[in-house]
Amino acid sequence: MKLFFCTSSYPAKSKISIGSLGSFQRDWVLQLIKHGIEVFVITPAQPGDDFDETEENLHIIRYEWAGSKKG
Repeated sequence: MKLFFCTSSYPAKSKISIGSLGSFQRDWVLQLIKHGIEVFVITPAQPGDDFDETEENLHIIRYEWAGSKKG
């Protein structure tokens, strides 16, 4: 099974804090992966983030937006 999430709150690799919702989403995604589900997340990039990240069954696609230029 494959799931696709579009969110503005997924945690950034750059460690910029976006609140507890992002932490909850990351934990949820990791549990889905443990159950064999392939997960795709599309989320805004933060300064210092790569635009595409892949780890096993997790694919994170980050897009540029006005806030991604700050830093």
